[in-house]
Amino acid sequence: MRRFSSCGAMVFGFLLATWATVSALEPGDDGPVPEDLKISARYGAGLSDWKSWTVTIGQDGRTQQEVHYRAGRMKTFLSKLTERDLRELWGKIEAARFFDLEPRYTHPVTDCPTMILKVTANKKTYEVSVYAAQFVEDKAAVKRFQSVWSEVLRKVPSPNPDQKP
Repeated sequence: MRRFSSCGAMVFGFLLATWATVSALEPGDDGPVPEDLKISARYGAGLSDWKSWTVTIGQDGRTQQEVHYRAGRMKTFLSKLTERDLRELWGKIEAARFFDLEPRYTHPVTDCPTMILKVTANKKTYEVSVYAAQFVEDKAAVKRFQSVWSEVLRKVPSPNPDQKP
């Protein structure tokens, strides 16, 4: 029995609305990418039918996406981003002031997705977790987080067909 299961049907609508909002955030200057840049994005699907996944992007542009299927199966996909892709990602991270976000945003409901971004740059590593994003009170912070999240999805698409940047 699910007591607070109010997320499942609203996730797609929230992601679509978020995309429209965060697409207005411009990346910072397309300056040099830090030599130690590493970005990790993890999506936990909760109790939905969507797949959970993890993407790791290295400073050299190499990406590894691990897609988790039911019954513990996992599949790995490799690709490579361009220098321009990396500059655009870094620009979004800077524009969002990612390293100034709180480490955790959540709301007391169940059956919602979790999004986690971990960024290493300039000898600093910082991780931000967002659970039940559509219910989190600090909408401005979630918008900043989502601007980076959406850029990651533009570069390395989600394995879930309805999960758009």
